[in-house]
Amino acid sequence: MLNIKDRFDKGLDFDVALYELGVMLGFWPENNSDFSNFQKYKGVFWSSNKLGNHLYVILLELVELGAIIKDEDEKFRANPDFNPDDEVRKE
Repeated sequence: MLNIKDRFDKGLDFDVALYELGVMLGFWPENNSDFSNFQKYKGVFWSSNKLGNHLYVILLELVELGAIIKDEDEKFRANPDFNPDDEVRKE
């Protein structure tokens, strides 16, 4: 299973970022070469609903934590310098 650093290695639009979080959480299958899996769940990201809203909150929490960077173009990518061990030591 790919992790955040693998899945977010390039800047992702918010909907693709939410899809990838959902895959990591086991909500839906990996995307396929024709993106039909992503297309099937796209409504979750483009409408107001509990699942999509909560995934967006998780995404923003990961940005606040520093694990993911949101750039000036509104793309989300993994922070290559983030080390979760550093966060454990702060507590």
